[in-house]
Amino acid sequence: MVAVWRCFVLLLVLPEFCTAVPTSGAAAAVSANGGTTLLAVRRSMTKALPAARTKVWEAVSSTPGSHACRGDSRTDNSQSYYEVTAGVGSLEACQSLCEEQASDCKGIEYNPSGRCEVWMRSEGIATTSTPPAAWGKFQCLRFGWPVSMLSPVEGGEDRACRGESVTDNSADYYVLHDVQHLAGCKALCAAAPVCYGLEYGGGRRCEVWTRPIMATAVVSRSLCLRFEVQAHEPTVMASYHPLSGECVDDNIAGVAALEESGEVLTCGSFPSATPHHAVAWLDSQSGALRRAVELSTAPSACQVLESGHVLVGSSVGLQRFSASGVKVWELSALQHVKGLSPARGGRVAALTENGTVAVVTESGSLLAHRRFGYDATTSVELFSDGRVVLGAFTNNWASNPVQIARVEIYSKDLQTRLTQTWGQFTAAELDAARNMADTRIYNLAISEDEVYVYAAGESAGGNTIFRYNGRDLVTKTARDTGTPMWMAKSAAHIGYVARIRSSDGEVETGTFVAPILQSKNRLNTFRTRDGGLVHDARNAVVYLTGTSACCLADRETMTFAGQIVGGYAGSDASLVVFSEALDKRLLWTTFGADRNKGKPATLTLSGRQLAIGVVMNSGTAITTEMSAVRTPPDSEPCGTSTKPNKDAWVAVVPAAHLLPAS
Repeated sequence: MVAVWRCFVLLLVLPEFCTAVPTSGAAAAVSANGGTTLLAVRRSMTKALPAARTKVWEAVSSTPGSHACRGDSRTDNSQSYYEVTAGVGSLEACQSLCEEQASDCKGIEYNPSGRCEVWMRSEGIATTSTPPAAWGKFQCLRFGWPVSMLSPVEGGEDRACRGESVTDNSADYYVLHDVQHLAGCKALCAAAPVCYGLEYGGGRRCEVWTRPIMATAVVSRSLCLRFEVQAHEPTVMASYHPLSGECVDDNIAGVAALEESGEVLTCGSFPSATPHHAVAWLDSQSGALRRAVELSTAPSACQVLESGHVLVGSSVGLQRFSASGVKVWELSALQHVKGLSPARGGRVAALTENGTVAVVTESGSLLAHRRFGYDATTSVELFSDGRVVLGAFTNNWASNPVQIARVEIYSKDLQTRLTQTWGQFTAAELDAARNMADTRIYNLAISEDEVYVYAAGESAGGNTIFRYNGRDLVTKTARDTGTPMWMAKSAAHIGYVARIRSSDGEVETGTFVAPILQSKNRLNTFRTRDGGLVHDARNAVVYLTGTSACCLADRETMTFAGQIVGGYAGSDASLVVFSEALDKRLLWTTFGADRNKGKPATLTLSGRQLAIGVVMNSGTAITTEMSAVRTPPDSEPCGTSTKPNKDAWVAVVPAAHLLPAS
């Protein structure tokens, strides 16, 4: 309780240290043909702010004295508005009762006699009345957006709120209410899951804005107010996806933080929601749903373009949607897309299930394509000059079967191989050099200056070609985990990350990633197959997500979103941060709170924010305070099932929060 009061004081004095910036919008769905409909969400949205931007307490009346809470008028005091608890010993204890019901509580009325009213009125607390002095001093406090901090926009009077420009006035930006007075409109803002500001129309019209107010238009008898702290300061958000449902397997195929709009773009499949397959825009502070686009089939990958448009790959081809959810074009000739590179030079590279790599312009033109005959082509990236890099592995046979990883760079027409890493080795060579551990590449990332390609993969055993420079089996470049590679557990899949020069394909440095079985001091499994890989030039680090087996060292000190992670339950979805030279491991953490299991599905870096998508399949993941969906729909098995169903989980983390203090 003390922390909440301190936050309120800081808001009044130093708002940059404890901002109260509203965060998510009204949920709307856009069908694939561009029509807009209301989106019915199975679960109601709760109040939505993480710890750094929590709701605050403020007095409803700005005048001193005794004040009892009321609805729209001084006589509006229906018993249905609140729950009464007697014998509450202090104002702080009454506030705690409210905070325990934070998703519904709009404020409290407290009297020193011990009477505590926890107000649940959905429209909030608009006004107060003054009780007889003989009844003692009453206190009425709101719990929500601090509407005392609303400021007029461009003078406020005769100004109507707008989005980016004078003409930007979509009905999706606000929730419309009928009110009796301005105080009622402010109460609705304070009580709303999200409020960036309000427009009051003089008569009975009240718009509670659920996105930033950046402009106004001249409209007689209108008043536009907003919270002046409009910037999207980086904060941590972790939430289960608002479209995830009970007793179904949800999936998330892409996630990206959109700093300018304060949103997180996600794409995935949510069988119990409407739509089932969707691109969904969430609020970046709470994870609450803003809008969604219906897709005809399950997406397998999505990428955000610089314009804010999104590319979606699926079994039916490649599609582009605008930021408002309108389909721009569809390339149905490219079937069964399973992966997409980030866009560079106005192009994107797509990878299909049959190993075809295609280069497509942002306008939808197919520039080049080639089917690669490798047993598994797993990832593709694109240089700004049009060159393409792919990751793959092949199945081979000498005295024993062996899988050989390969990273290859091709000309922009995909016809000429420019560099090759590891793939030139034959099974016989590896057999003779006793390097028969299976090796696979699963993820690629190009450095911002395009001097390096980062590659993440796995080695099934310690006698691995990943120890070497990719050009010979003599020059060692990889760092051990601290335990020698030959001490790998039988059948363990050891994670690996390499930094490869794009000029010649030589591995400059590499590092293995593996937890250590404490009982035998042997390396255990770290899978990169379902993870992601990103280079961060601003902070000179590399991010890797994967799935870790037991046992992570110093687990008791690990934190995510300021919370201590829970104990190991198997299949730890994990984030590892390395220096960009791969010579230091800076962080290793999981996302679990209690008995949590999961597999990372997607990882992107946009500006200063790292976005993480995970498919959880047991227990409880860490969520931030007041996030949209704090509890998993499926933490336990459903019906006759022996395993819990899968739930999508999303996090947005400022990159600077993941780095050690300097």
